Amino acid sequence: MGPAYWAGLTFGAVCIFLGLVLGLWGARIVPSDPASRAPVPAVLPQEPTARDAGPSSAPAPSPAPIPIPTPPPPAPAPSPPAAAEPAAEPQVADDPVAAAQTAALEARLAEAEAAQKGTAQAASAALAVSALAQAAAGSRPFAQQVDEAARVLPASDDLAALRDLAAVGAPSRPVLAAAFPAAAARAAVAARQPGAKAGLMDRAAYFVSGMITVRRTDRLTGPGADAILARAGRAADAGDLDVALREIATLSPAARAAIGPWRADAERRLAIERRIATLRAGAAASLKGTGG
Repeated sequence: MGPAYWAGLTFGAVCIFLGLVLGLWGARIVPSDPASRAPVPAVLPQEPTARDAGPSSAPAPSPAPIPIPTPPPPAPAPSPPAAAEPAAEPQVADDPVAAAQTAALEARLAEAEAAQKGTAQAASAALAVSALAQAAAGSRPFAQQVDEAARVLPASDDLAALRDLAAVGAPSRPVLAAAFPAAAARAAVAARQPGAKAGLMDRAAYFVSGMITVRRTDRLTGPGADAILARAGRAADAGDLDVALREIATLSPAARAAIGPWRADAERRLAIERRIATLRAGAAASLKGTGG
C-alpha cells in the first residue's frame, strides 16, 4: 500500500468528520431567515354590525315574560277528634269459692310460718340448754352460760334457781368422790367423841384417834359410823350422790357436822343437775312438739 492509499483514506475520514460537524452545528453556524419562520396570523370571522346589515334590517323582538303560577291558598286545618270516653272497667263478681280457697291458703301459710318460727326457737333453746349443761358439769361457776341461755329460754323457777347456783358452782362428781375420804375421816373422828359421862379411857382413846385416824372401810354392814361412811364412800365412787347423802344422814350429829362441807357441795351438785334436767326436758318437749 502506497502513499496514494493512505491519502485517500485520510481524505475520507476528513469528509466524514466535516459531515458530522455540519449536521450537528450547521443550524447555529448558518442562521436561517427569521421572516420565513414568522407565523401566519389567523383571520377570525367578524359578526356583522348594524351598518353592514343595511336600513331594511329590524331590531330583534324582546322575549315575552314567563307567567309565574300563584300557589293555591292553604287548606284549613282539620279539627281534632273528640276525646273518647274511657271505657268502664268490667266489674268482676265476687266468687265465694275462690275467696274461701284464698283464705284457706293464707291460713296455711301463716300456720307454716308460725311452725317454722317455733321450730327455730325450740332448736335454739335446746342448744342453749345443752351448752349450759356442759358448762355446769365442771367445778367452776357458770353464770355467763345461764345469762346466755336466758335469752332464748322462757322465764321459769328452774332458771331463776339455777342462776343463784351458777354464781358459786359446785364440785363435779369426780372431784366429790376424790374429796370424800378426807371428809369421812373427820366424820369418823367426830363419831368417836365421848359423851359427858365417858370415862378416862374413852377420852384417851378419842384423843389418840384425833391424831391417828383409823377407819375401817371393809365393813359395809351395821349401824356404826365406819360402816355408814364405808357405804357412803362406795356410793360416791360410783357417782351415786343420792345414796351417799342418805347414808350420811344417819350419822350422829357430831359426825354430820364434821362432814358438813362435803355434804353441802354434794347437795349443790345434785340441785344444779336437777334444774338443768328439768330445763332440758322442757326444751326437748318443745322441739318435739314443733316436729323438729
